[in-house]
Amino acid sequence: MSSFFNIPFVQILLLPFFCTVVLISLLRLMGPGIKTANAAVGTAFAWVCAFILGSPDFPPAFNSSAILSATVSLLAIGMILDLSLGDKMRHGRLIETITLILSCIGVTIWMRGGIDLGSIPIFLGCGAVLFSLQRVANHKEFGSGMSSLLLFLIAGGLGIIAWISNITADRDLAFGLSSISFGFFAWNYPKPKLLFGHGVLLAGGGGLYMIAVRLIEQSPSLIPALIILGFIFFADNAVQHFPNNFKLSRSLPISIKFLSLALIPLMLAIIAAVISNELPVN
Repeated sequence: MSSFFNIPFVQILLLPFFCTVVLISLLRLMGPGIKTANAAVGTAFAWVCAFILGSPDFPPAFNSSAILSATVSLLAIGMILDLSLGDKMRHGRLIETITLILSCIGVTIWMRGGIDLGSIPIFLGCGAVLFSLQRVANHKEFGSGMSSLLLFLIAGGLGIIAWISNITADRDLAFGLSSISFGFFAWNYPKPKLLFGHGVLLAGGGGLYMIAVRLIEQSPSLIPALIILGFIFFADNAVQHFPNNFKLSRSLPISIKFLSLALIPLMLAIIAAVISNELPVN
């Protein structure tokens, strides 16, 4: 039986998925479960980081290898927001926006070990990821179901790109996050039952972006592939331009349209990753 848990497929895909489902079930039984259940994503991803990268330094180092410590910090910030912000809280949206911006600054400093010119694109990229996920989650027709599916697709795309590039640790981190996101999505299918709260937004979205930064540090030639992959975030806007010339396309659920459009940049990013490995650019 122990040999079964030593299989990489089980360790990186099955265990994170079931861990997420179990954690969500437990968190929903505790207190304000609808607000705390999204913490399962960050908690499970922190476990995957510890499993793959080992225990973090204490005090934590400020570099791209400290992804576990950064994930835990982002999760804590997200849960504070989830438990303290209410729909009727005065200036709640302003507090939320400021916290997301400060989190982007924190991720940038953490990954770079300081601030320099190279911090600017990292800060802007982190902001684009977090605010794009938030936009999809707040969309009246998408919500937590599609935003968790989006996280699943992009993390899976990062895993495939890392696999093509033979970057083992980040491949496993990305596939682990993808499996965790699918566990959150499965809980929300077919009708959303959980909020895509700040806990999953910061820990999941932040973890997603930190993996991308780690990939760029190890293979700068992957930048075009990762930029193309980022166009998945525009799938929600592209849905309204989906061709409806045929009766079948008009009857398709909006989730299917969203998925079909999101797969286009995913496939193009994979092709770009293959090309970058065949024709590396310094």
